[in-house]
Amino acid sequence: MTHFKDLTIYTYGAATSSDVGARNIGWLAADIEFQIAVADPAFVERLWRFCRISIGQTRGLHECELCRSSEANSVCLKGEKLLLGSAEIRVLSRKGETYAAPNLVYHYVTAHNYSPPAEFVEAVLSGPSPPDEEYFPGGHFIFPHAWPGQNPPLEVAGRGG
Repeated sequence: MTHFKDLTIYTYGAATSSDVGARNIGWLAADIEFQIAVADPAFVERLWRFCRISIGQTRGLHECELCRSSEANSVCLKGEKLLLGSAEIRVLSRKGETYAAPNLVYHYVTAHNYSPPAEFVEAVLSGPSPPDEEYFPGGHFIFPHAWPGQNPPLEVAGRGG
């Protein structure tokens, strides 16, 4: 996976007009240092909600470069399993900022104690999130190239963009 410094302008993969001005988060690489801290459980649980919705789904599967474990791609929370490493997430802040991250960001936070910038954490905790109506206004995806992931929440299943 390509490395991008946090909060730089997103220009990778699924970039479309809806991503103009989006900021990179969590595009980590093995030889690049990053901030670490133990994540707040509320942040981890809410981040999970974003990882349930795939943006820019790819055909390949990216393995974590930090631990090289194939187990990093299959995660489970409260009995729900997700496949990570082949898509991205989008997070919207109350201030109108959009953040673009690989869905492996969940693994980076939980397994490697990656500490994303505070503004991203705040957006995850207080901005609109799946499956809320505000994230899917009028039953449509905010991002036209998004679709429910491998395990979409029941409230989202069947919605289209």
